[in-house]
Amino acid sequence: MRLIVSVLVFSLIPYCKSQNITSFQGEQMVQDIRGSEIVIRSFDTRYEGIKGSPFLFNEWVNFKLIDSGNEFELEAKLEANESKIIYKINNRLFEKSLKQLDSLYLTFGKVRVSIVYLNKYKTGLIIDNGKQEYQVVVVKQLRKANYKGAYNQGRPFDEYTTEVQLMECVGDECEKLRSKAYNKLGISKKEIKNILYEGDLDGFEGLIQKLMMP
Repeated sequence: MRLIVSVLVFSLIPYCKSQNITSFQGEQMVQDIRGSEIVIRSFDTRYEGIKGSPFLFNEWVNFKLIDSGNEFELEAKLEANESKIIYKINNRLFEKSLKQLDSLYLTFGKVRVSIVYLNKYKTGLIIDNGKQEYQVVVVKQLRKANYKGAYNQGRPFDEYTTEVQLMECVGDECEKLRSKAYNKLGISKKEIKNILYEGDLDGFEGLIQKLMMP
């Protein structure tokens, strides 16, 4: 048995050199072989990764927030499936729940987009230019992969699912848009859903332009 292990150890040396493996990695490989059982590391190639985005926008965006009466402008991301913001201060990352903030909003020219906490998975976006107001309710949740076992669903990927609802507001009254209203604006509910599913900032700006057309 010692002879077999010695042969395996020496056979690893040229492999480590050719693959530029560090001495620590090489030692770890030797230790695995010297164990009571030989461990074969396998990889499940069926898993396809993650689809969708947990963020409202994938890019870092300059959010304006009011916290304890003080107003700040921070480079941040909104993790919509957890209703929290992740922000940078001096190259360090911090996070805070939306429900802990007095106010959080973005500006696109003259248009203000206020971010409203509804629940852990549900976020409200109030799009307002002073004359027109729309609300978009966004629901993001993580659906785990399910492709193992006898009763699997054949889904070899994790996915951040996205559901949206667009409403037009007049005064304090908000009403869900119907098909004719979507057609008049030149957009579809599926288009809005895809923009927010992908966390597409440019697509969202394009959506605002369509909503706020005179």
